[in-house]
Amino acid sequence: MSRTSRLFLLMDALRAHRRPVTAARLADELSVSLRTIYRDIQTLSELGAPIEGEADFVGPVRAPGTITVSPPKRLGERKLDGETVAGSRIEATIPAGAIGNEHPIQMSAEQWYGKDLQVVVEATYKDPRTGETKYKLSDIDRAEPDAKLFKVPDGYSKQPAPASARKHR
Repeated sequence: MSRTSRLFLLMDALRAHRRPVTAARLADELSVSLRTIYRDIQTLSELGAPIEGEADFVGPVRAPGTITVSPPKRLGERKLDGETVAGSRIEATIPAGAIGNEHPIQMSAEQWYGKDLQVVVEATYKDPRTGETKYKLSDIDRAEPDAKLFKVPDGYSKQPAPASARKHR
């Protein structure tokens, strides 16, 4: 599942609960790690989603239904630095008055995901509150790394840690 799709599923899950829900429960529902939920909640918050929760996202999180998020729009495929990438875009709107804003706030996130590399190769995030953020993975080298990088150095030996450094149970 692409990150964009997962972000939409997370917003849908938050809206569906209507009451606070733990990040652990969201992770279980979306079949992702707790760390992924924390990272996705942070991304949605940075995009302006009205998500509330405990400090450091430990504890309940919820999203009032004040933000409108479009379904992901498929942008097709293209070549980028030799990598075939698939693009998608989501757009979100915070209505006037929802967070003290006089006018609606329009945001967008466009990502190009590498089919072979399985990472985001290029992304553009636009939000009038924070400006435009661009990300591009560059200088992609698909050659095998030099085997010397993985060679154990001469004279290396594994030794037990001193007793004073070991943890006592």
